Amino acid sequence: AGTFDANANAVTATGLTTVSGGTYSASTATQTFNGGLTISGGTFTQATSTLNVSGNFAISSGATFTKSTNSSALTLNGTTQNISDANATTNDLGVVSTSGTGTATMTNNLKVTSLSIGNGTTFNLGAGSYTLTITGTGTPLTTNTTGTFNAGTGSTVLYTGATTATNIATVAYVNLTLTPTAATTYSLLGNTTLTGNLTISTNATLDTTLANSYSLTVAGNFSNSGTFTARSGTVTLNGSSHDVSGSSSFNNLTFTAPQTVTFTAGTTQT
Repeated sequence: AGTFDANANAVTATGLTTVSGGTYSASTATQTFNGGLTISGGTFTQATSTLNVSGNFAISSGATFTKSTNSSALTLNGTTQNISDANATTNDLGVVSTSGTGTATMTNNLKVTSLSIGNGTTFNLGAGSYTLTITGTGTPLTTNTTGTFNAGTGSTVLYTGATTATNIATVAYVNLTLTPTAATTYSLLGNTTLTGNLTISTNATLDTTLANSYSLTVAGNFSNSGTFTARSGTVTLNGSSHDVSGSSSFNNLTFTAPQTVTFTAGTTQT
């Protein structure tokens, strides 16, 4: 297997494109894959090009995708398309956006630097309890006016962006986990609801935001190994059973009845 270098030339493929070995270097010009893109082996290097994929986008185990070096986007613009990465340690797909009127559905775990869900499109986390890892900071998850974020079934959104303050998108989550590698503050942008668990890991601070003190509703467990800044906001636990672990200071903690709430021994809730 050798190397294909687009060499600053735009490429448009109408059928399914498969990279089975060697290296595909997208170079600098737009690469358009109207029939989908499968990376079954070797390495696909985005370089500084914009990628447009209308069909399914799949990375097989052992294959490598190297994201753009200049924040050029990978745009998903198909009508109905599946997105997957079979690697145990997923590749960072970089800046991902959706456009058109279609639905992009995860069929495995995915990692992105940022995700922008365009008007008229849906990004669906799928039915397999998949994890969407978001590595960017600032506001790395956005939904445009008529864009739809569908949390799917049993999914987890994992924010890992570190050091720079990061905003938490106001979408309906199943499970939400914050795991930066260094001290980082994550701020709510609106009243936020989880149908699953909230996990605030070491190094993470979850802030309900000074000017607004947004509310947080959690149907599952509330786990805090970092810092929770409640301000004057309300946390509502509205499931049938909750484990509350770690020490947290709440402004207003509300339970819906009937339910069972278990507090971890040795922790303090104020």
